[in-house]
Amino acid sequence: ATLRVQEAYRATGVHASRSLHKEGRALDLTCPELDPDNPSDRLSSIKSLEILAKMAWAAGFDWVYNEWPRGGGPHIHASIKRPPTPKIYNQPLVERED
Repeated sequence: ATLRVQEAYRATGVHASRSLHKEGRALDLTCPELDPDNPSDRLSSIKSLEILAKMAWAAGFDWVYNEWPRGGGPHIHASIKRPPTPKIYNQPLVERED
């Protein structure tokens, strides 16, 4: 099977306003051999996507799920979390007296 990146970074367009695709933190992965219009091939497509999802998880993605949207074709969505926002404390530095 061949791996294809169906979607990666996209600043504008089809994704929701807070989509991780807009930050370069998400990918949609698929295999061109998958045929969503062939019902007899659906089981092998599901198995191929399952293997692809396991590989994405093993590669370190935080969130992996199977998408089969109408018109978009079957694919795996894989993304990594945003880093935590650092806490900023507005306290004066206190000098230590020795």
